[in-house]
Amino acid sequence: MGESYVLIIWQEIPESLKLYLVPSSKIDEEQMALLDKVNGKYVNSDDMCDELEFIQTILAEDHEYVYEKSPYKKWGCLWHEFKVEQQVGKMTDSFIKLVCSTGMYL
Repeated sequence: MGESYVLIIWQEIPESLKLYLVPSSKIDEEQMALLDKVNGKYVNSDDMCDELEFIQTILAEDHEYVYEKSPYKKWGCLWHEFKVEQQVGKMTDSFIKLVCSTGMYL
């Protein structure tokens, strides 16, 4: 069996949807635990918490969007490279290990 992935669905409601397909091998235990906590929560809708700051930081497109005092600054923009286009191609010998849906209301 091939590599497993985590699919992160980042919604900027009502404007856009971004998908990130992160190889499980690139996610450590602490990050996986934070993903589990952020699933289903939205920035600007739910109370801001460490988990939401984590997901904003790790998916940031540019370091200018990473909070200077964030405890997750070391992970700034780390998973941005795994952003995929809406037309994801066939993934041979792989499977999705976790789907995490999160985002923000604009």
